[in-house]
Amino acid sequence: MEELSVKIEKAIFEGRYLSHLPNGQVLLLEGFAQPGEIVKVGIYKKKKDYCEGRILEVETVGEGRVTPPCPYFGRCGGCQYQHLEYERQLALKTAILAENLRQGAKIQAWPGLSVVGAPEIWRYRNKIELNFVDDDFGFALGQCYKGSFYKIVDLDDCLLFPEPVAAIIKAAKEWRQKYALSCFDRHRFVGFLRHLVIRHAHHTNQWMIIIVTSDDYPENYPDNTSLQKLFKDFLNFLPKDLAVTSFYHRLIRLQRRKRESYTDTLLAGKAHITEKLLDLDYQISSDAFFQNNTVQAEHLIEELLGHCGQLDQRPILDLYCGVGTFTLPLARLNPQRKIYGLELVASAVAAAQANARLNNLDNLEFLVGDASKMVKQLRDHDFGAIVVDPPRSGLDPAVVAFLLEMKTPHIFYISCNPVTLSRDLALLSPLYEAKVIKGFDLFPQTYHLESFVKLDLK
Repeated sequence: MEELSVKIEKAIFEGRYLSHLPNGQVLLLEGFAQPGEIVKVGIYKKKKDYCEGRILEVETVGEGRVTPPCPYFGRCGGCQYQHLEYERQLALKTAILAENLRQGAKIQAWPGLSVVGAPEIWRYRNKIELNFVDDDFGFALGQCYKGSFYKIVDLDDCLLFPEPVAAIIKAAKEWRQKYALSCFDRHRFVGFLRHLVIRHAHHTNQWMIIIVTSDDYPENYPDNTSLQKLFKDFLNFLPKDLAVTSFYHRLIRLQRRKRESYTDTLLAGKAHITEKLLDLDYQISSDAFFQNNTVQAEHLIEELLGHCGQLDQRPILDLYCGVGTFTLPLARLNPQRKIYGLELVASAVAAAQANARLNNLDNLEFLVGDASKMVKQLRDHDFGAIVVDPPRSGLDPAVVAFLLEMKTPHIFYISCNPVTLSRDLALLSPLYEAKVIKGFDLFPQTYHLESFVKLDLK
């Protein structure tokens, strides 16, 4: 592997860095650095237009470096920026957002562009999914190694999650050892224990635990009755002061080379936990998607509501509405205005409808379907605004075409990927102009970045 020293020029999305070789060729780097630092790198891949390398050593240390508090940082793939002071992390994310806007959306400079920092930079996440593994390296329950899908870092705690998570991890390890349960082998498709999923409601302090297994049952527990006794004994390993609101078994049926299906069985407690967003109650089921940073999600919602208070009475469409994260606050903001929510996942729509009833909101209508197909049915509506919160892949071309055809006065774009956001802003630019662009850091210590954009019809 060729080694040389280079200067880090900029950070790019997904936790990588950009530099140039002496011949001018682009060099993409993995590792932990910041712009301006001189680093020794090893080049492991050469392409026609660029090379890829790994940071081996930091030779000239820049300002704002700190000692990562997590003992797993650098091995675990969950965090990328623990080596930087938080203000440096925000500056890095602001620069990444600005660079993507410049390259993808041709927005050369945005006055006052910033990323809103999170009030809690540790212990903020409300969901964790850990992997069980027992391979040549031994037993582990934890997260994937950086850059690996199969190798797992054994964790005793994670600083992104509330402190009781450490006690739950300890209980899971002791329970597994007592019963000598096998772990799922993702190469050979055998073994029983797959994942441990933990969800926590920040404002209500309710906990949900999901033990995920395959259908490669242990020989001593061949039927459902014996399995339920096995799972329920898990609760006896937890601290007495940790009250679990919901306890599930998720069974994933082994179907090699096919899409896996699963069934959730409630073992103890309630079918859901309840969380609050801006004093609205949300029931979170075992399979529901919910923003991972509750407090910062509330700030993102407040940003949206702040731009909707002066809108006229025409309906608002919330595409990719999920369980109603934005839909419900919009409905409460103006009970006289109709709010439509469209979501692909039927269970999420059912949850959104239940959450609307829970909060006595009756000015909503939810639709189930793929946004790229369902938008055809919405062309006859006269919307005052459309909210889009797409997956990382961004807007489907059919959705972009729909937005351009509808000529709605306002579009509010919430994005989790500055690359696809910038692409979509360019596609919408013939008819729409950005009026507000702001980043929100929902994931301190990581490269992830949420963005809010208000677009007005030209």
